[in-house]
Amino acid sequence: MSINQYLKVLELERALNDLRVSENKLNYELGVKDGMEVWKELKE
Repeated sequence: MSINQYLKVLELERALNDLRVSENKLNYELGVKDGMEVWKELKE
């Protein structure tokens, strides 16, 4: 594998990792929002 190919792979891995992080953050925020909705219904 050439150095350029290796750098490309590193770049792709970093991009994939960033996507996973944003997905986790989004899932967390959606989960919190759902949790708040359920909590409101329970309190009523």
